[in-house]
Amino acid sequence: RTMLKEFEACALEHFALEEELMLAQEYQNYELHCGIHRNLIRKVSSTLEKLESDDYEFSTEVPKVLSDWMIHHIRGEDRQMIAFLQEQTCLGQLA
Repeated sequence: RTMLKEFEACALEHFALEEELMLAQEYQNYELHCGIHRNLIRKVSSTLEKLESDDYEFSTEVPKVLSDWMIHHIRGEDRQMIAFLQEQTCLGQLA
């Protein structure tokens, strides 16, 4: 529970900064990317609520959700966003 709560807090902070940067640079996939962030936070929050109930057992669901997200989101959407932001930097448009 403690690690999942810490992950949630770190993710919320990271996502807020990332979303601010995407918005400032008018990233074309902003809405989609933010939706993916919200979906992960929803899953984590839901799992935390379930963990608070006495009848919920920690299963392989949590590690799977987190590993899938880290692998697919970071290797997919985040790489696209990074490439876009790097292009903005090269063009001298990054504020």
